[in-house]
Amino acid sequence: MNYIKEMNAFYNQIEINPLSSSAVALWHTLMHINNKTGWKQTFTVATGVLRIKAGLKDSAFKRARIELQEKGYISFQSRGGNQAAQYEMHSLLYTCQSNELEEKPQETNPAKKQHSTESEALTFYIENFGDVRPYITEEVLEWIANSGEALVKEAMKNALDKNKNNWGYVKGILQSWSKKGITNVEETKQEKSTFTKQTKQKKAQTYTAKIEEVPGWYRNLKKQPIPEKPVSEEEGQVDVSLMLQNYKKQKELGRMTAQSQAIV
Repeated sequence: MNYIKEMNAFYNQIEINPLSSSAVALWHTLMHINNKTGWKQTFTVATGVLRIKAGLKDSAFKRARIELQEKGYISFQSRGGNQAAQYEMHSLLYTCQSNELEEKPQETNPAKKQHSTESEALTFYIENFGDVRPYITEEVLEWIANSGEALVKEAMKNALDKNKNNWGYVKGILQSWSKKGITNVEETKQEKSTFTKQTKQKKAQTYTAKIEEVPGWYRNLKKQPIPEKPVSEEEGQVDVSLMLQNYKKQKELGRMTAQSQAIV
């Protein structure tokens, strides 16, 4: 199967043969697993695995599986015991009557690569982001068609590196690259390297600016020794006459004290 063509045919088909949201989620999950098997005509997978990947409860899973079979999207056969059911995906390329299924001439723009039998970027998205809602898958396919598998996959890796596992963040990266005229993975690496250098330069400039906030005259002032306060002549001279008067007073007081003691 051709993953991209089958996806496009699927969305054209549900316009005339609508499906419930549970059936859409289950179809995407089955396509993902079929792709991992190398597009075998029939494959087996445990019910528990399908329910977890599709995000469906048991009752919703059973209704979705029957709906897909009744409307011709898949065939499945339950097996006895604990054996997993066997599934077969029906190609929609020859059942959908939309004009969009006609072959288009090969794009001359190198960014719009011709896709192989599977979409690596879409498979990578399903395996790592897990969001298989129809409108998101359609946007992923559109970006793959316009920008190429490699660039879309690189944007997904960048988002995961920043712990952002949602399509909105990936699309923001792709839109930013598109505005900058980036069309391949090599250019994204150059842009990242330039951004890293500019960030380092800004940090260095900020550090220098903080140092320059201290005025030069203040730094020079701190280097100069603080002069001692000069002692004036008046402060340095001792009042000898005052000392002499105090001495005479103390001597007279001692004499009077001695006389008093002798009279007693």
